[in-house]
Amino acid sequence: MIKKTLPSLILCLIFFLLTACSPGKESLNESTSDSESTETPIEPYADEMTFGFWMGVPDGVYRLKTDGSIDFGNSQGYYEREYTDSEMDSFYTDIVSAGFNVAFPECYNTSKSYNLKILRASKKAGIKQFIQDGNTTTYLVGNASNYEAYKSGTLSEEQAVETVKGYLSDYFAYDSFYAILLIDEPGPEKLDRVGWAKQILSKAAPEQLFYCTMPSVYAIGQGQEYEESLETYDNFLKKYLDLTGYNKFFCFDFYPLTEINGISSVDSLWLRNIYSVKKAANRFDEKNGTYTPIWSFMQAVGHNSYRELKCKADATYQAYTNMAFGSNGMFWFTYWAPNPGAENGYKDAMTDINGQKTDVYNYIKETNEEIADVSDVFGKYRWKSIMTSIIRDPKGTLKLLKDQVENKSKDLTSFSSTKNAILGIFADSLGKDAYLAVNFVEPSSSQTDNTITLQIKNHEKAEVYINGQKQIADIIDNKLELLLTAGQGAFIIPL
Repeated sequence: MIKKTLPSLILCLIFFLLTACSPGKESLNESTSDSESTETPIEPYADEMTFGFWMGVPDGVYRLKTDGSIDFGNSQGYYEREYTDSEMDSFYTDIVSAGFNVAFPECYNTSKSYNLKILRASKKAGIKQFIQDGNTTTYLVGNASNYEAYKSGTLSEEQAVETVKGYLSDYFAYDSFYAILLIDEPGPEKLDRVGWAKQILSKAAPEQLFYCTMPSVYAIGQGQEYEESLETYDNFLKKYLDLTGYNKFFCFDFYPLTEINGISSVDSLWLRNIYSVKKAANRFDEKNGTYTPIWSFMQAVGHNSYRELKCKADATYQAYTNMAFGSNGMFWFTYWAPNPGAENGYKDAMTDINGQKTDVYNYIKETNEEIADVSDVFGKYRWKSIMTSIIRDPKGTLKLLKDQVENKSKDLTSFSSTKNAILGIFADSLGKDAYLAVNFVEPSSSQTDNTITLQIKNHEKAEVYINGQKQIADIIDNKLELLLTAGQGAFIIPL
């Protein structure tokens, strides 16, 4: 008995020793887990760039008065005739060709038949469509009594949701139905109703974006001194976000290029206005653990003292400046020409009043394409802070940011330029820095060339995107030097 058992025990002992010393499947897994972090990998950012516009394709050929303005008072309606389906399709082809991925309706028509027509056209063109439904806007914002009834308890949330669903029901059949344009630039007296509208629409149309454009500081702080108006504006933006809650974007407009008595300049409140919007979004996100992109409406049509775009640099100058504050929505005011001959003195936009493309169409098409070329890279980074390089600033446009400027980069030791410049500081999800340097010289100036210098430690090379094209630049003795011409920006990723 003992003689039979002993060899078996010896064999078991040998097997035990061999398996204990050999890396079997289980021990390999244990070894791998020891050498690698057990934490969930950090997902890289992948923020998309959105390209849109105000004032889309109208329902038909406008009926004009002798002064060239639209005849809204004509008893036969303000269209000479409606556009055919093929004409509408052709106009939407032009929209897609200009690099847009979302389309807006015309400003003057909120009828259901028109909305269905542009939803069909946008679906065929493969583009997302905003719609403006007059019944929805009137019910939620225009008619204050509905909101008062809701507050008093005589109108339930369920009743309001069902009513709005009824207004929008025919649009849900179109997968191009992207967003509901509720109201443009609401005043402070309407913010409570806008907040309620967001609540109702989030249940009535949960798959569609809720859209509302913030006005500029001039519309909110009228008649106030700079500092007072900025404080009023900051409080307005904060109240909007507090009332509406999380927004998938935060949109605003500001038109910076002016011309008075033949002299071109940049509006002094432009940068501070952008910063106010970004600051409001950041404050909300820090409090709620969210991320809210900002979308920027920029100038494409001459009106009042706002000048016409004279070259592509006028467009890229606006786009890169907004991007330096983290904007990933490029929106243009306007695509179709607004009412010509009206009190605002509107000129042609990307098209004239009949939809014929203008030089501005080409400027913005080229700008959209350039920004799109860098958008996949830019979308991997999120904004941290802004810096300025001030050489000559008589209007104080850059100096209004003096209390907001902060170097939050771990590798950037200094930023300078031969003429005015701004620098957006960004980081990816792993905390690696990138920078967007912008030549902040009014593009029509006769002297726009600007040498930008970044002192960057711990790196010898950088990816640099200028005109949408990537190049590899040397960082020599911790210094990266770039020449930027009119309207140019450079997105810089140290390697």
